[in-house]
Amino acid sequence: MDIKLEKLNEIFTKAFGEDVDLLITSDKENLSEWDSINHLNLIVELESSLNITFQPYEIESMKSVKVLIDILKTK
Repeated sequence: MDIKLEKLNEIFTKAFGEDVDLLITSDKENLSEWDSINHLNLIVELESSLNITFQPYEIESMKSVKVLIDILKTK
């Protein structure tokens, strides 16, 4: 699956309930909104919006936008 950063930004904004300005370098360390609860919201929103399912190990490894994009490329 090829997904653009703009689409991911929309999904993050919806999952986090506030505007998010993603960069390819965004991660859990530099994006304060990306806490454990919003991580779960993000997974639900990604699966729903993109009609995909993540494996537990994929969910665990999603700590940055770059890793997330890499995982989505395998879907």
